Amino acid sequence: MTQLSHIPFHVDMSRVIDLLAKQIYQTPLALLRENAQNAYDAILVRRQFGTPFEAEIVVDVAPTMISVKDNGVGMTLEDLSQHYWRAGSSGKNTAEARAAGVVGTFGIGAMANFGIADELVLVTESAVTGARTRSRAGKATLSATQECIELQSEPSTGCPGTTIVATIPPSANLNVQAAIAYLRECVEFLDVPVLVNGVLVSQRQFSDSTARPPQEWAFSETGVSLGQQFTADIEMILPKVPDVWVQLANITCRGVAGDGTAILRQGAHHLRTFRSRFALAGAAVRSVYGLGGVINLRAFEPTAGREALTTESLQLLQDLVSEVEAYISIKMASTPAADQNTCFMEWVQQNNKHDLCGLLKMRVEPHGESILLQDVRTRTQDVTMSCFDGTDPQLIEQYASEEHPLLVVATRQPRRRCEQAYLSAFCRVTKVVNTPQVVSPKPQKDWTLAESGFAFRMGSILETDYFVPAAVSFGTISHRLPLFVDTSQRPVEVVLDPAGSTLSAILKLYDTDYAALTGMAKDFVRTLVFPKISDLVPSSTRQGAEAFLKAIRRPREVFEYEKADLGSFSEIWSKYLQGEITLGQAAEQSAEVARASIQVLEPSGAGRVASVVQDVLDNEKIMENAESKAGNDALGPLPAITRLDRESTCKLLTIGENETPLKGYRCFIALSNRVREERGDFFLQPHRTEIVWGGQKAFYIFQHHSGEFGLYYELQGSEVFAGTPGGKAIPTCTIVVKNQVYIPVPDDIRLQFIPTEGGKKRFEIRCELLYPEAIRKKE
Repeated sequence: MTQLSHIPFHVDMSRVIDLLAKQIYQTPLALLRENAQNAYDAILVRRQFGTPFEAEIVVDVAPTMISVKDNGVGMTLEDLSQHYWRAGSSGKNTAEARAAGVVGTFGIGAMANFGIADELVLVTESAVTGARTRSRAGKATLSATQECIELQSEPSTGCPGTTIVATIPPSANLNVQAAIAYLRECVEFLDVPVLVNGVLVSQRQFSDSTARPPQEWAFSETGVSLGQQFTADIEMILPKVPDVWVQLANITCRGVAGDGTAILRQGAHHLRTFRSRFALAGAAVRSVYGLGGVINLRAFEPTAGREALTTESLQLLQDLVSEVEAYISIKMASTPAADQNTCFMEWVQQNNKHDLCGLLKMRVEPHGESILLQDVRTRTQDVTMSCFDGTDPQLIEQYASEEHPLLVVATRQPRRRCEQAYLSAFCRVTKVVNTPQVVSPKPQKDWTLAESGFAFRMGSILETDYFVPAAVSFGTISHRLPLFVDTSQRPVEVVLDPAGSTLSAILKLYDTDYAALTGMAKDFVRTLVFPKISDLVPSSTRQGAEAFLKAIRRPREVFEYEKADLGSFSEIWSKYLQGEITLGQAAEQSAEVARASIQVLEPSGAGRVASVVQDVLDNEKIMENAESKAGNDALGPLPAITRLDRESTCKLLTIGENETPLKGYRCFIALSNRVREERGDFFLQPHRTEIVWGGQKAFYIFQHHSGEFGLYYELQGSEVFAGTPGGKAIPTCTIVVKNQVYIPVPDDIRLQFIPTEGGKKRFEIRCELLYPEAIRKKE
């Protein structure tokens, strides 16, 4: 008979600490930030008592020791045992602490020390009880089942505060200068003196962060309503050059007043976010003006690792920036700066606010002078003027005279769209006929076999992929254009010029490379036809956008699905503390969450674009000239390049320096598997693309072509992407194959994505849906 025996269940505490400290916090230097933040929070809470004191934080950093000392509220014995040394529990989840503006409430910051520390010694004296306690814990002796944290009472000194000393092993190779620089970024704007190795690194003013430009026009108002969520005192400066600087003070968010501040500048792109002046994380949002700078708001909530904002906070940031852009645009419309600022015109176009275009200048012939649109509006109340939206100098000369001046519409976007919309809505004008026309249709009986095959494929693609029925035919087209599209017809009329160089090259494939014809037809429609029919694609409408949104949201709630937001870690360890799961289960689940948020690029995972979509590269060369003739907006929404019959194991695709780039790109990175599985359908819809980079992060903003919502995709690497932050709207060039979605990497930061021989590139991933305020309210 066998004998039943029992063995204890063992938990590897070093692994648990590794998960908490190294996976939650993306840098071992997080212990500096966490201890400095706890020190600052303690000072904020003590200030609430109303008794004056000279606040100070003193930090000492050495290769084998880090010390952080504050004279804040301190901790009681109960605070230590019930909160500080208990993962998932925080003593700052109180109304008093929130009123003080504390930064952290997750209750796992103590574990950040053990990312690199061997031992932690803490001495604290409570300003509430006067009790003084010394506490010590060693990483090697931490246990989930045995008492391993020392607590010892000491005589009170009458000086509240806390001192934390972390012992660092030599093997950690702590770089003192890097540590100081890291901490400086976290605390530089605190009003509390922070001394690091005797040097003051705080008390910098937010106004010093973003240079104030030379003033040409200025606005200053108090108590300005920014939508339904915000009010603020606003100062705005416009220089002569296309640039905007705006400062918001005394920001009230959702009726709750605070010390909210924002200083933003056009073209800066990168946003640094703060809560109670303590640095949280860099962020990127959809911004027509490319606004960047600093935003300090108590309503911002950091994730558990402080490396990002929560989903709700990111949306709040988006809402604030959108409202600021609306304010900027309305004010700029009253100044001559509107005529110089392309971003203003783009904002007007995207938001259908063409009534703000009155101070834009447009060309009038015969003398090439300029006239304000508002003056055109006034003049055409009594007399109709002629308008020409082409470039033919012979037609301009024919129709323009001293007695009958001719308005000539700009050729470049977005000014062209603004002028056309303003003239249509507010002016009496007669258009000079300049419409491209089909000069001589080619009878269908005369079509070649290649023409018939290509027309059939184009019609099928338009109806199947874009849900736009179209009649495709051939003929000679005026203005030497490669195609003519008439969207007033049903079905839509698409006429191709078979004699043009582009179509001639395509039709040759029918005989020489028949298999490539379908791919070429797809690229031809995506590049040349879609921009002219985009308004007819069902998903471009509000109803279509909402239907698609419901489809991609159906399996899940609106939440960051990469789990890099460490709210999920907090939830796991909260369940453990409540006894719902075992410690081993908590460690295992945490490991899964941590792994899901990481993407690693190795040289073996890199391949050539040509090995996956060679035909796309070939097609690009053929259609490059035709695209410029068609006058399509390079930064407008475009469908992805789709080759769903192809597969690829590569995480990175590149194009050699001696080869022709694809839309100007030589590098494409695959989305992480989880993002592709859960949000990959988004990229099958036409979209715009923007990218911002700063520090160790790059942020993509993909905007659905309806303008109703977007997708936020963030990569955090271990290296700085560029010496200075940057960003821009870029031509959409997403590549979708059966098992991968590749997004383009601008040349500015391309080298930061390419692993060296024997090396790796590791990225933390975060991805979320972004909603404008209107859709969120409706939901």
